[in-house]
Amino acid sequence: MNTILFVGEHPKTFDVRWHTHEHWELVYCTSGQGSFQFQNGSIMNY
Repeated sequence: MNTILFVGEHPKTFDVRWHTHEHWELVYCTSGQGSFQFQNGSIMNY
């Protein structure tokens, strides 16, 4: 079983630098919209 490394709430406007993980990253969006850009260049809007 994996260990949870972080649980928290970010401001409504949040931008992170490019990074990777060995395991899944779970993002729970409670309002607004945004997008994820993946290493292969594809973009997923939410």
